[in-house]
Amino acid sequence: MALNDVKEITIPEGSVKKIEDSNGNIIWGSQTAFPYRRVEYLSFNGTDNYIASSFGTKVGYYRELTMTLDEYASDDMRPFMTYDGNATNVARRWGFLLGTSQGFRVTIGNQWSTSGGYSLTTYWPLNTKRTVGLRTYLDNSNHPTIFYTVKNENGVQIIGNSIASSATNTITSQAPFIMAGSTTGLSPEHYVKGKLYNVLEKRTNESGTLLHNYIPCQRKSDGVCGIYDTVGGGFLVMNGSNVTAAAGPVVDEYWDLTA
Repeated sequence: MALNDVKEITIPEGSVKKIEDSNGNIIWGSQTAFPYRRVEYLSFNGTDNYIASSFGTKVGYYRELTMTLDEYASDDMRPFMTYDGNATNVARRWGFLLGTSQGFRVTIGNQWSTSGGYSLTTYWPLNTKRTVGLRTYLDNSNHPTIFYTVKNENGVQIIGNSIASSATNTITSQAPFIMAGSTTGLSPEHYVKGKLYNVLEKRTNESGTLLHNYIPCQRKSDGVCGIYDTVGGGFLVMNGSNVTAAAGPVVDEYWDLTA
């Protein structure tokens, strides 16, 4: 049996956590000590893959998602957006979406950023990493507002603007999904075909306290992919088909979650 196939090793003194070579490199680690392998990204098929996030839509937070698109498959792809039909119209939407005719758009309540103002071919080329930041706050008239940014693969901001709800109503608290839209009753819709690299949440704004930092990984016990929060702990599973084959290149086979 190959060493990599051995999940646990025990000796009279107890269980073995890891074995290192003469250079200090880990050549074997127990599955108990290293339950996840870190991967560069997760691939989403655009058909039924999504992750149910733990985020809300409340003001006073900054959320950020780093991803690529593999294809322009729809006029309404929703990487990070919720639509709650149980809420009043001025309070039911939050997040961003992508479309070949409408471009990159942001919505809050019943308001939308300008349709087609940010074309995908110009601002979001295929197979090119983009990072979207959404800071939600109340403006001076108590309207829930999103200040949104898009950064390119080099971290340079290429889009920056804001949009405010038309009313002072509280925006729906229905949590958005990741790489698919979250519709009424938390059902997935408008899937995205692309790669997910990172999702995070901070208090107040981009410079605020880091609350969650979700990293793509694969659970070794069953091969299921998902994202792990290195700040608070917790694993959010990837839903849909082929979730064991979604892992990108391995970054760290023996990922120390406490580091």
